[in-house]
Amino acid sequence: MDRERRAAILLNLLAGGHPRRRPPPPVDVLLGGDREALADAGLGARSIDRFLELRRDDAADVELRRTERIGARIVTPADADYPAPLVGHPDAPTVLYVVGAGLAPAPRAALVGARAAAAAQLRFARRLGRACGEAGVAVVSGLARGIDAAAHEGCLDGHGHPIGVLGTGIDRTYPRETRRLHARVRERGLLLTPYPLGTPPNAPNFPARNRIVAALADSVTVVAATEDSGSMSTARAALDAGTEVSAVPGSPDDPLSRGTNRLLRDGARPILEPADLLDPLVGIGVVRAEAFRRDRGSGAPPSPDDDDPLLREIAALARTPDELAEILGRPVGDVVARLVELELRGRAERLPGRRFRRVE
Repeated sequence: MDRERRAAILLNLLAGGHPRRRPPPPVDVLLGGDREALADAGLGARSIDRFLELRRDDAADVELRRTERIGARIVTPADADYPAPLVGHPDAPTVLYVVGAGLAPAPRAALVGARAAAAAQLRFARRLGRACGEAGVAVVSGLARGIDAAAHEGCLDGHGHPIGVLGTGIDRTYPRETRRLHARVRERGLLLTPYPLGTPPNAPNFPARNRIVAALADSVTVVAATEDSGSMSTARAALDAGTEVSAVPGSPDDPLSRGTNRLLRDGARPILEPADLLDPLVGIGVVRAEAFRRDRGSGAPPSPDDDDPLLREIAALARTPDELAEILGRPVGDVVARLVELELRGRAERLPGRRFRRVE
């Protein structure tokens, strides 16, 4: 291993994967300097103790061997496959652990949102992801449950290139239910993280993860979010970098739409259909024209609402999901998901007593 790589890995292990806000000490000091030299280079007493321990234990070589054994690799800003958008960025990781193909060329769209999103919001995120995949736009997200996972699933459905930025070590799957999705992203796209092997999903990791998501993207779309969510921190990081931010509107009464509606109020681009997302990306890189043309103006799902038996049942009389499930012979969960979708699109109205009625 070359000296620069060994020094970068040691420094990253010391910082636990978090970005440094000051220039790194010289390589000679990191690899051979004594306590006094390390102190002169800006390391505190506790950091010096830990760094000398890492150096004494050959921690960089051990970390590199363990990473290679699981089929991943460690890259630094000096490597050709270190993501170019991160070079020189204030939040650039000292090293990145990567597995899968290289970073997809522009355009890259970040799709982010709430973990506990409604069924209709998840479906729309998947639809956006698929449209991006079909149009040759890579989808960047955090591989969390909910909107992130739905967007990546959609990208894979569209035979696109998903890019997952993790808030854990590259050898960890979080949350556990996304294990299969992690494997598919690894096979078809790219997984990356600044965090050393074995790093658990600690809360401080995710704001830095979100800033990397924003830095890699040519646009950031928030599908569903509360006002104080991680998705909003991704949007703020994008705005700070001059990257366009867009949002999906929703009901003012829905807590998961308050963040997106606030972004729209502050000037974000509204996303009502996939073409709204693809339109500003056409001039960045190569967007497949046939997919873009196919999606423009195709905002409605394939089956017209007017033919929906559920809408017909609530046209004259408001009903509960249980009543509708019994009348239509469908599972209650499916009925609730469809009602929420219709509500978000303004075709159904929720009344007291869990009743719904059609809105013309």
